[in-house]
Amino acid sequence: MSWDLGGYSAWTDQPLFRGHDGVRSFFRQWLAGFEDYETEAYEPVDAGERVVVTVVDRAKGKRSGVPIERVHGQIWTFRDGMVVRVQIRDSRRDALEAVGLTE
Repeated sequence: MSWDLGGYSAWTDQPLFRGHDGVRSFFRQWLAGFEDYETEAYEPVDAGERVVVTVVDRAKGKRSGVPIERVHGQIWTFRDGMVVRVQIRDSRRDALEAVGLTE
């Protein structure tokens, strides 16, 4: 399994996290600044062995208490029925284009 941050690597010097330990490390780092974090994936688009989804993240800043909502695209790659890679893109359009599709 790998977690590919694509354009979201500004907050870490590691744009790709590999294996279960890598994915756990990603989430520890990512969630450190938030509380009440929730994420929702919707509008899946079949792209062969990959699926493009729109993802909405909602949380509250731990220090500021300010609520955030972030909408972006993700590409999930499947092998043998399991997700083996997640790629994060700025938008649904970017994710669709990355797999050769348009909205």
